[in-house]
Amino acid sequence: MAVTWEELEAKVKACRRCTLSATCTQKVFGRGDREARVVVVGEAPRAQDDMYGEPFHDKIGLFLRKTLANTGFVKGDVFLCTLMRCRPPKNREPYPQEILACVGYLLDQIELIKPQVVVALGQVALKALVPKGRTRVGSARGDFIKMHGYMLVPTWNPAYVVGSKSYLRVKEFQKDLKRVHEKVFDPAGESLASRML
Repeated sequence: MAVTWEELEAKVKACRRCTLSATCTQKVFGRGDREARVVVVGEAPRAQDDMYGEPFHDKIGLFLRKTLANTGFVKGDVFLCTLMRCRPPKNREPYPQEILACVGYLLDQIELIKPQVVVALGQVALKALVPKGRTRVGSARGDFIKMHGYMLVPTWNPAYVVGSKSYLRVKEFQKDLKRVHEKVFDPAGESLASRML
């Protein structure tokens, strides 16, 4: 566990735990409020994320950010990051050994932020955070899974939603994010405890 945010950033910048550090332009640490009540975790940086050093910079990120805004989230509510700190070449799915080398940084980040809810976008992020048990997004999406100190909510990877061109998937994605917003920010809504698994 990194003691401070600055120490964790320095560790990430200096990281050479896998070969991705040699092929990426820069490390992608995250963007948003360091005291956010919700952390949204994607799979890995994409080409524009790698260029700018922040996650969700391309059209997939724009779709995600618009969906967050349309479901009630405002600046300061969310910290956006990815499971991987380096972009896999050609936006390929990260290999298991690469995930293993990098997931500790994400867990440290979550521990520093101390969110109420972590939203796992897609199968790769979900499986990394829940190595055993409910690792199928299709059957677990929208549920609140009790973790150590926070709730984990799986939903579709926004790249999958955009690529599917399915109105149903868009509505499901919106519904999942809306549910998170209501549970965390709506004091009159259903309590978090009532959705815990």
